[in-house]
Amino acid sequence: MHAMPTIDYVIVVKGVLDLDLGDGEIVSLVAGDVVVQCGSRHAWRNHTNEPAIAAFVIVGASNDEAR
Repeated sequence: MHAMPTIDYVIVVKGVLDLDLGDGEIVSLVAGDVVVQCGSRHAWRNHTNEPAIAAFVIVGASNDEAR
């Protein structure tokens, strides 16, 4: 689990990725799904036996902007 003072844009290109938000909620994302995170605590996991590909765009932000 980690959090950074950034705004992250994530696009799942191939496979399945699970986004663990640390509060017991896990969101499964598939190819074509897009997520925007604003400094949230999270972890990415691939619980399948297939490779997954995701594109990440990470933009620096102050702590106030990222929350």
